[in-house]
Amino acid sequence: MMMLLALAVPLGLTAYGRAGQAGIYGVYAMVGAGPYLGEEAVQEVQEAAPVPLTVFLYDNCGGCGVGLQGCGACDEQDRLHLMIFRQFGNRLHDGGIVYRLFNTRLPMHDENRRELSEAFGMAEELRGVLPVAFIGDGEHGIYVVGEDMMAGLMEIFDEFVGE
Repeated sequence: MMMLLALAVPLGLTAYGRAGQAGIYGVYAMVGAGPYLGEEAVQEVQEAAPVPLTVFLYDNCGGCGVGLQGCGACDEQDRLHLMIFRQFGNRLHDGGIVYRLFNTRLPMHDENRRELSEAFGMAEELRGVLPVAFIGDGEHGIYVVGEDMMAGLMEIFDEFVGE
């Protein structure tokens, strides 16, 4: 009897990627699935992969993070999250978007922002502007910089996904 075994392996921690590339988003790649499922099936899975939406901001709060019980003083973080949630609604939770919101007050999140800025080819003079949103990955992605642009994030996202 032959057994089919699919392994899910977490990818690295430097930049988003599809199977075989590193990612900070908890993306998983199917290792060795091609011979069992067929290359077309693997390609379909990769093409249907969720689109990352990674947002960085600076908030003077303690940096507890989204989803953790904290001090409750994350005013800027809460305000920006609410602005994004009002635009996207349940689309943030339906599996088509990998949404993350990071406070660059924490050095590790600021380093991730710098790495993504470089991967996306962001102009040097824009690299310190917050908030910033990265849509897609460094090979095929766009970034949105500044508060005014965040108000139209969903339209920009939809235009990018529709390409």
